[in-house]
Amino acid sequence: MVLTGAADEAWLKEAHAAAVLKCTATAEPAVFGGGGEGGGEGGGEGGSAFPLLSAAGAPIGALVVMRSGNGRLDGARGAEHELIGVFAAGVAAALEATWRRALWGGFTATLRAWVGVLADVPSADVEVGRDQRRPEAIRSKGEADGGGADEVFVAALGADGGGGSLRIRLRGGQRMSDRLRRELRETSALLPSLVAQLDAMQMGTTWPLNLPPAAPPHLAEHKGCGEALTEQRARGGPGRGGDAMAVAQLMLPRALQSTLVRRLEELDLKAHLAELRSYKAPPVAVHRVLTGLLVVLGRPRLSLEKHWAAVLPQLQLGLLEEMKRLDATDSLALEAASRVWAESAAATRGLSSEEVFAKGSLACQLMMKWLEAARLTRKVALLTAGA
Repeated sequence: MVLTGAADEAWLKEAHAAAVLKCTATAEPAVFGGGGEGGGEGGGEGGSAFPLLSAAGAPIGALVVMRSGNGRLDGARGAEHELIGVFAAGVAAALEATWRRALWGGFTATLRAWVGVLADVPSADVEVGRDQRRPEAIRSKGEADGGGADEVFVAALGADGGGGSLRIRLRGGQRMSDRLRRELRETSALLPSLVAQLDAMQMGTTWPLNLPPAAPPHLAEHKGCGEALTEQRARGGPGRGGDAMAVAQLMLPRALQSTLVRRLEELDLKAHLAELRSYKAPPVAVHRVLTGLLVVLGRPRLSLEKHWAAVLPQLQLGLLEEMKRLDATDSLALEAASRVWAESAAATRGLSSEEVFAKGSLACQLMMKWLEAARLTRKVALLTAGA
């Protein structure tokens, strides 16, 4: 069996590679060697290549059946071809189902990481499961994995509940605070659209590529995955192995960043920044959040951390534009700015979401969540790039 794009280059140089390429291009079986299209009766190695088609009808690879000596297949119309064609269809369906499960696993791994950030727990302590029932059906029967109402969060995956539900809980029977539930409700508002994008992705064809705000506008259109991801690589996005997985894993953090920037835009940001500048001695949580944010945007940590007076001149409306332009998946951000990200993390290390919520203004809370979303974007991008 040969998967498109994954075949050994030396093997592709052999004569029967043309049959593989032909069958994937035409979506029809192709015969090679030992007598040509009819299967041949002469000696020598030969065989047939059968296309593996996705549910969308796009070729995703080829199933190669070899014969040697005087063995033969009876051509494209023979019974053997018909039987092997049925087998190839089953193989393609199994491959796509496995691929889809892997995409869902990548998406939920990122979601677990984000819930862990909100709950101040390791992502390993977060459980996420998809259920085909409506949220009210789960709640009414009390079937949320045995958890009580304060231990499980149930989110709808469709506007009318028709898309099923997503259940989120913390391991060990940990209860969810009112603040965490409020944060999860905000996150869950993004999930129906993202899950719909995930479900619409087809192996070997196109999907809506969820690009960061700073990307050129034409890249946001529906494009062939190969073309779009080639351009994304040119911009410095994930480019080594598992590109579809990279798209699935980056969906949520990028959507979070965009949403949080929009929420900041909706505020009277000028007034909020003026309030922050009015502090002579701000709460420690506020100082640390702003230091972490400014460091990741390129300011030196040492002076900001030691002196509130060094932070004050930076609190201008242009800060929002800098946040919009930051692309945490950019190759420079991944390879050359590790020290900046590490210093930003050090500035907020040990600072809990509860503390920021209790001590920080709304603008400060949104900035902290944006910073965490940017860090998650970078972490996922590093993993998908194999760094």
